[in-house]
Amino acid sequence: MFESLDILTLSLIPFLVGAVTREEEEFVTELRDLPEGWLAVGALALLMAIGWAVLWMYRNEGRLGASLRVRLGLAVLRFTVFVILAAVLLEPVRVRILRRWIESYTVLLVDDSSSMDLTDRYRDAPTAQRVRNVLDAPESEPTRRTSIVGRVLTREDRAFLRGLAEHNRVRFYTYSDEPQLRATIRATRERSTAGKATRPAESDDGTPQSGGETRIAHSEAFLSVEDAATEVTARGPATNIERAVRQSVESLGSAPVAAVVVLSDGGFNQGASSQETARYARQRRFPIHTVGIGDPASPQNVRVTEILAPPNAFQQDPFAVSARLAAEGLDGRGVLVQLRERSASDGGTGRVVDSQSVRVGPGGAVPPVTFQRSQSRTGRFIYTIEVPPLEAESVADDNSRQTTVNVID
Repeated sequence: MFESLDILTLSLIPFLVGAVTREEEEFVTELRDLPEGWLAVGALALLMAIGWAVLWMYRNEGRLGASLRVRLGLAVLRFTVFVILAAVLLEPVRVRILRRWIESYTVLLVDDSSSMDLTDRYRDAPTAQRVRNVLDAPESEPTRRTSIVGRVLTREDRAFLRGLAEHNRVRFYTYSDEPQLRATIRATRERSTAGKATRPAESDDGTPQSGGETRIAHSEAFLSVEDAATEVTARGPATNIERAVRQSVESLGSAPVAAVVVLSDGGFNQGASSQETARYARQRRFPIHTVGIGDPASPQNVRVTEILAPPNAFQQDPFAVSARLAAEGLDGRGVLVQLRERSASDGGTGRVVDSQSVRVGPGGAVPPVTFQRSQSRTGRFIYTIEVPPLEAESVADDNSRQTTVNVID
């Protein structure tokens, strides 16, 4: 389970900076055989010794009555010749340096599995406060996880998406068991190149190059931050983050990946483990940043898993209506179980005719519940066994089941 949502996750944006596509050309002069280390120190010392020796000889030589100025001029000339010869030995070359920046991408993965449709009540006060800050809500109330995702993506004029797209193109996916590309958002600094396919990098003679310098051409349209749709509908059957990361990253080919940002409730129930996903990210050399959505506390839930009753019963004869229940996060707590009854010809939900209180055992085990009923009238009757929703329960749709009993004369 990821840590709960913290608005400070916006601070991860500066780590996602990548270079913008451009080219720079530069010419420099280099000495190909320039010595390094102690060899360079020795060569410099030798050159200085030669210069000193030339100066000493001409200064102390007085033949032909040459003046001191003439002798110093000849010494400088001879030393210059030595320097030129040394430079020739070091093989000076003029180098053309061409720098190319390739488009970088930030991959944004938003979980749209069915668990993201749950409603959380946030029993922990600091977590509830962080959620209120994100939603700008004064009071704590049950909050659907997809609502938090939508608010994160749109708050403050889409500041989250703008930060991701400041230097890199953003590939926005929703995922459950399979990733679905929602939009490709161009980087903020891109202007006239929006919507155009990029071309391969070229060598000096104009031929395309292969390898890491290749610019990947994409046929999809590039949207601005304002045009990208951010609505998320949680209907996916499972959560497979490993497949989402792999397929989204590999769809970029050799284009650099600045980072992968994942918004999820952390419920992995399909595919490889999170450790395997992290190992893949290390191999491809990109970071994964996670933004946790939902209550990190253990969920509380009770559900009616089965209801049993005879299909037919005689008038005035007793019969049993039984149910099996399961619970999570409620060990040691009491749960109220109610039986509702109504005639099939009547509308409404019926009336509560009996109730029992059962205690949840270790591991969520709940003893079977049995109600005894009899009918003085004939006809079809609908019986519903239900558990009133608990205060901190995330899912209330599974708290009841019903069956029909046909009462005959």
